[in-house]
Amino acid sequence: PPEPYAAYLAGGVASAAAFADQRNKRTRRLTKIDRECAVGDLEVTLRPAAAAVFPGLSNKASLKSLRNEARVVAALCPDDASFAAYCQTTKGLRRRLSQSRTLALGVRADGYADST
Repeated sequence: PPEPYAAYLAGGVASAAAFADQRNKRTRRLTKIDRECAVGDLEVTLRPAAAAVFPGLSNKASLKSLRNEARVVAALCPDDASFAAYCQTTKGLRRRLSQSRTLALGVRADGYADST
């Protein structure tokens, strides 16, 4: 009987596709983990009002140092209007945020940040 070369070829193509899919998924997971680790190295400058709520922290702290001290909520604001609206909203929630030991961090798309 003749060799089923078409079946061998189809099996090889299917195996290669499955391998590529798994490799891409693994790469995405590792990239996500790398980004999460890099975020921990970012530094946050705390306003005096926020620093008063967290007495053990200096005016500048890395997000990694805040891990056991506070929750950090960051919002990426694409423009000045959304940044101002976010800051205004968090100012109204200041008491509740301080009670729950949460820092609300507004980050503008140009890199400027405001910690409320």
